[in-house]
Amino acid sequence: INIVNLSGNVDTRLEKLSQGEYDCIILAKAGLERLKLLDELHYEVMDWSTASGQGFLCIEVLNDPSGDIYNFLLKSFREINLTLGNNISIERSILEAINAGCNSAISIQTQSNLESENSQLIHLGEIYGIEKYISFSGTNAEKTINDIKNQDGLKLLNEHN
Repeated sequence: INIVNLSGNVDTRLEKLSQGEYDCIILAKAGLERLKLLDELHYEVMDWSTASGQGFLCIEVLNDPSGDIYNFLLKSFREINLTLGNNISIERSILEAINAGCNSAISIQTQSNLESENSQLIHLGEIYGIEKYISFSGTNAEKTINDIKNQDGLKLLNEHN
């Protein structure tokens, strides 16, 4: 397997795939849905976590607090954005603690542990080295960081530098 960066907009990436420059490419399903390309493509949904904040929706409106659109969006997204924003803040604090950033070979996702009576948050992720990877988890930032360290995840992160 030879994994390489792929740049360009979706059309450019799909053209490179059809010309045989790549055997497969990974694209966000949401983007393909928005461009109405899902019916044309053969795809599989992948079950893995992504970089912190991937897919997080941001909406910007004119600064008109009395406007109907502003009030509708504020009411609709307040609870969702607070939860997601909090989760992303925790994920980014974990990344900062291990000196990882947006260019690091790490994925992390915060989920609610529905099996727990307290609906506890759990952080899940993977760190990708050159020849191997680890999966890590934890119910808070400290436990997650300890799991990464105990599996030599910091060493894997540094293999790409």
